[in-house]
Amino acid sequence: MLSPIGPTDGHIYRISDGKTPKTVVMIQCVGSRSLKANPYCSMVCCSVALKNAQLLKQEYPEMDVVIFYIDIRTT
Repeated sequence: MLSPIGPTDGHIYRISDGKTPKTVVMIQCVGSRSLKANPYCSMVCCSVALKNAQLLKQEYPEMDVVIFYIDIRTT
């Protein structure tokens, strides 16, 4: 979505009205590290979420970027 050569030319907008959202939420660890789903961590999601949050704040300084997670795992 953030790629300048992607379908939205790197711009974030709501499908419902085409406006730039005031808040973006990323939900991490869904189905990971769970005995009922995947008992392992993919080890890339946290780093990618932090990178995308930084890119969003650079492009949209007024935007609130929230990341929900179990714990942050980066190397």
